[in-house]
Amino acid sequence: MKILAIIVILIGLASCRAPQPLVVEKVRTVTELEVVRDTVVHTEPDSASMQALLRCDSLGNVYMQQIVSLQTGRTLKPQIRIVDNIITLDCEVDSIAVYFQLRDRYTHTADTIYITKPPERERFFTKIARTGRNIIIYLILFVAIVAAIRYYRFINPFK
Repeated sequence: MKILAIIVILIGLASCRAPQPLVVEKVRTVTELEVVRDTVVHTEPDSASMQALLRCDSLGNVYMQQIVSLQTGRTLKPQIRIVDNIITLDCEVDSIAVYFQLRDRYTHTADTIYITKPPERERFFTKIARTGRNIIIYLILFVAIVAAIRYYRFINPFK
């Protein structure tokens, strides 16, 4: 009897297991979106000018002797005038519009955490109880079938 009690206690202790840990899975989703849009950039008006003193040598070639004034600009179209041996260079640029495509990039990062619970396992005594219940059900069905056969033979003994 003691051996049976020890076996039952050992089976009970063996069937009690620690629960399995949860499985945690991290997923990082990075979404990049690029938006292309047409853009117009306007520049401010710009101008430049230069005045210089010109001389002729003995052969009749014109050369620049002295720059009287000089104002520089950024984007220029030169206009040159020579009046009384003075060259006048004027450059003016109205405001201009430059058309180009501007690309905006947006990045969205999302972290998703999935927690997966492991499936629960049946314990040993639960399996025994289910097996015992099934045996009892089959035994009851067997007894019912045998009883039905005997009852049928009892009512009709010569068939």
